[in-house]
Amino acid sequence: MASVYMPTEENLPSPGLELLLIYSNNNNTPVLLGCDTNAHHFRWGSRECNNRGVTLSQFLATTDLEVLNQGSQPTFCVGSKRTIIDDTFASKFIAIETHN
Repeated sequence: MASVYMPTEENLPSPGLELLLIYSNNNNTPVLLGCDTNAHHFRWGSRECNNRGVTLSQFLATTDLEVLNQGSQPTFCVGSKRTIIDDTFASKFIAIETHN
C-alpha cells in the first residue's frame, strides 16, 4: 500500500510510481495506491479530460493497475472548485478481491 503524489509541474508517470511498479512486478507483489494525480479523465469519473489525464490513462493501460474509483463524487473541493484528482489504483489481483 502506498500514497503517490503527482505534482502538476512533473510529467506523468511520476518517477516514484514507475519505481514502485517495477519493484512490484519484480517481486510479484500486488499494490494498492492512493494517488493525488492532479489529472482529469473520464476513466476515474471526471467530467472532463486533460492532457495529464490522457497521459496517465495511457500509462495505466500498460500496467496491471485498475481504477477503483466509482461514480463521479468530487475528491478535491476548494471553494467552488470540485474535481476528481484523488484516485485509487490497485493491481488486478486486489481489484478482483475488492469486487467479490
